[in-house]
Amino acid sequence: MNPASFLEQSFVPHVNAAKIEEILSRAEPRNPPTLFEFEAYDLFTLLGIKLPAYKYAPLSELESLKAFMQPDKKYVLKCHIPGCLHKTEIGGVLLFFTLENMAEKLPTFIANIQKQGYNLEGVIVVEMCNFYSNGMSGGELLLSSFNDTTFGPSICFGLGGTAIEYYGSVMNQSQTFLPVFVDFDSPVIRKTVEEMPCSQFLLGKIRGQKKQLDSLDQIMTILKQFAEFTRYYCMFNSKAQYVLDELEINPIVVAKDGYMTALDGVVRVKKNPNFKRDQSLLSIYEASKPLYKVAYLFGAKSVCIVGASSKNADNPATVIINKYLSIPEAVRPTITCIHPKEATMFGCKCYNSLDAHLAESKPELIILGTPAASTAQYIEEIILKNACKAVFTLAGGFAETEQGAIAEKKLRAMIAEYNSDVKLNPERAVINGPNTVGYKYVHSSDTEYNTIFLASHKSSGDRAKGHDNAALIAQSGAFLLTRISNLANRVAPRFCMSVGNQMCVTACDCLEWLLTEQEKLSKKFNVVDDSPLIKQCNDAKQGIDVYGIYIEGLLPYEGIRLMHLIARARAMGKIVIIYKAGRSKEGSSAVAGHTASMAGSYSQFAELIDLAGAVVAETSDVFEDAMYAACCLVKRLRQMPKLDVQKQYLRVSGQSNAGFERCQMADHLFYFKDSNKYMKLPDFDEETAKKLTDLFNKYKLGAVIDVQQILDTTALLPDSAYEEISTCLLESKCVDAACISLISEIHMIKTLGGEFGAKHGEDCVNDPNSVIQRYIKLYKEGVNKPWVFSTSGGFKYDIARNTMRDAGLPVFDQCDRACRALANLLRAWVGKYGFMQ
Repeated sequence: MNPASFLEQSFVPHVNAAKIEEILSRAEPRNPPTLFEFEAYDLFTLLGIKLPAYKYAPLSELESLKAFMQPDKKYVLKCHIPGCLHKTEIGGVLLFFTLENMAEKLPTFIANIQKQGYNLEGVIVVEMCNFYSNGMSGGELLLSSFNDTTFGPSICFGLGGTAIEYYGSVMNQSQTFLPVFVDFDSPVIRKTVEEMPCSQFLLGKIRGQKKQLDSLDQIMTILKQFAEFTRYYCMFNSKAQYVLDELEINPIVVAKDGYMTALDGVVRVKKNPNFKRDQSLLSIYEASKPLYKVAYLFGAKSVCIVGASSKNADNPATVIINKYLSIPEAVRPTITCIHPKEATMFGCKCYNSLDAHLAESKPELIILGTPAASTAQYIEEIILKNACKAVFTLAGGFAETEQGAIAEKKLRAMIAEYNSDVKLNPERAVINGPNTVGYKYVHSSDTEYNTIFLASHKSSGDRAKGHDNAALIAQSGAFLLTRISNLANRVAPRFCMSVGNQMCVTACDCLEWLLTEQEKLSKKFNVVDDSPLIKQCNDAKQGIDVYGIYIEGLLPYEGIRLMHLIARARAMGKIVIIYKAGRSKEGSSAVAGHTASMAGSYSQFAELIDLAGAVVAETSDVFEDAMYAACCLVKRLRQMPKLDVQKQYLRVSGQSNAGFERCQMADHLFYFKDSNKYMKLPDFDEETAKKLTDLFNKYKLGAVIDVQQILDTTALLPDSAYEEISTCLLESKCVDAACISLISEIHMIKTLGGEFGAKHGEDCVNDPNSVIQRYIKLYKEGVNKPWVFSTSGGFKYDIARNTMRDAGLPVFDQCDRACRALANLLRAWVGKYGFMQ
């Protein structure tokens, strides 16, 4: 997706707005606030959704049914019991009700309901619909909208009927969930709906199935109408008095006249908490908080540290002070402390209270290294006194303890109050934490701003080399630390940000801040800051190409914002990689409707983030491999040919000297089940085929093996042969990307170095004729296409791998990992259906 795939935050009332508002208002005083079924039908009629003929009759007006019903027509008889959402389970639905059998069936139906003790107020009679009942779920479909706590107002479309939960448990695509702020006219959303199994049935694209609808437009039109209605009646529209909490049509069917027709409906509403609020504070895609102040976590000119001790070197705040003091004086901020007794500490001036400090000067950044109880008091004081621009608090014991949770809830409420005030919001500080390990910004080769409260010498990532065009954002401090170490000498992130409990600054805030020019962020609040440190920090942001994010839980409604940020990054030629642990929480225990029990799953999250264009990592290994490969290859990806009508597929190939790796390449390059929609193996043109055949004959391979779409070069080739064959493969106009793999334990090639190589006359580090140096030269000087390299063989070949890694190649020790990393990047780059570009 790209930013154009999302709708602007504007709200147009429906042409029948007055009548719709009147119907919705009826639900407000009820518990639960749900429309009666016949009222839902009235609403659907106003929305232009086709319905069979229907009539509601209170028990006192049953005679009116005779005038409504027609001879020789069949109807469905339904009970009307306020609060009863699932009528089938109590015998509240009777099929084949007719004018002729009314006298017999109606009294029995009513008596059966009343005998169970239900408050039957009336009955609804609906003409039976002649619809297509063959195919999946007996022709019954689900169309619903609901307020997803992660992705905001969304719609769901897919298989319906009474077995809906079962379909969801056994089929990956029984339903699709789409936020209503995506553009339903965009190619990627249309394709998403078209590829659903139920859509394939409806459009007659399944062998042996009769076409029920003439075109995809018949589905998209009703989905779009549904989305527009849901979008208007959502909490992000301050003009809407009501919020559509859930609207479910189950089932909706395709009638034999070719129209999608609603047969049942549930509508639940609630008062809009944002009714008549300032619309500028209800942004969907951007933070309303003063996000420009995040820069002061990294580029503050003055820093006040609370909680340090001159007597305890292991004290977290003390560790942070010493890290600041190690910064060269020319770029070191002024450091002060708050301490009840000390006048100075490590040469830094101390104040006995925040008031004493503010009386003399106002720091730009305050770092709180105090226990949770006192930290909560400090944060409240900082907010009330507008004491600084940014706060970093590392304390645990907030949401993790009973008392801490109470304190955090109070602070969140306070922050929310400031967020909702157009005057207070710009003035307040942004707060990073609590329960966070800190952050790091590599300013230059000899300078870093590092508030991670652990000793740097314990980290494998301390001063490590690697690609620095990356940023790491993590909700878990431990995940952040271990990724920094695990990626050492492969990736050296320029920015590392731990967000902890996300009381104020969230993972999405960090990504938005990294993607957005500082001038644009500050201009939003009419602020100008010409600080050199802030400018240097902003310049460093521009060099970030890859964003790795670890998420345990998103704050409410940040899912749609994350999708939009991913789309922004992709439009800028950048890559976002996300690893999510845990599950986003949706009200699956809600009693109304079936939809809520299916929403909020990890699969829903992964589908939407994948659709937006991020790499969705299932494991930490996949996360690290994707980050590493992305840092190496992102500039090459930008030079790949774009997919269009003439070029509909990326052509991906490979080369190995081991037959089993050819199988691995095919398996893992095409790991995604729908990868054949945007890439395929190459069909070599005559020129490429001849060159490869000539090379195979030159090295006596022609009699052993044919030229194939993934090349098997067999084992017994010299160093030069691998280079020549790989060069031919990569230079072919039939190949866009590739994986090249080498089993290193072949005696004819130079793959050893160090003490092992010295014993056998090999030096893969310094010998320009070694296969290792040949591939390094090919990567640096050859065709500029994205390709990954793999060489297995254990510890004896660490020197070979490290030599290639240090030269900038994306090198792996397993072929399947290399292919999976490349497959992830290609999918994110071109999109799930090849529409990204």
